[in-house]
Amino acid sequence: FPRKPEDLFGYTAVILDDVEAAFFAPDQAGLLHKFVSESGVGFFMLGGMECFRQGQYQRTPIGEMLPVYLDRTDETKLPESLKLNLAREGWLQPWARLRDNESDERARLQAMPAFEVFNTTREVKPSASIIATATDAGGKEYPALVTQRFGRGCSAALMIGDVWRWGM
Repeated sequence: FPRKPEDLFGYTAVILDDVEAAFFAPDQAGLLHKFVSESGVGFFMLGGMECFRQGQYQRTPIGEMLPVYLDRTDETKLPESLKLNLAREGWLQPWARLRDNESDERARLQAMPAFEVFNTTREVKPSASIIATATDAGGKEYPALVTQRFGRGCSAALMIGDVWRWGM
């Protein structure tokens, strides 16, 4: 990962998946924070096993950029067999949908197999928008895809780890 601004500032986005916070030296984490907030670029964390709380991003410059709080969660057991649903904001965002019309998109979402890998959080930050949710077999709903403005840039968090199922 770049250590100098000139090596990083040529990119338009950074996507992290299955990378723990310890991978980054403190100056690299600070550089990424500055890169997103000052350059107007995007940052996206995917929900792999070494991300979010499991990756120990709480109280780090990278964790600060996320649209969700990582400090604690009330969940004692991780949710399983989650079904994806677009939230109201997700239906309004063309980039969040894979089909041309609502009925086809609803059919696609219904046909998707359940997700099994999920990262829970305490809650979303006040300025964040929930694009998609995941609902467990008991009907409990969790934020699954969340976005927010961060300085001049934006950040997003996909709490689902087995994201390959999304494209069905």
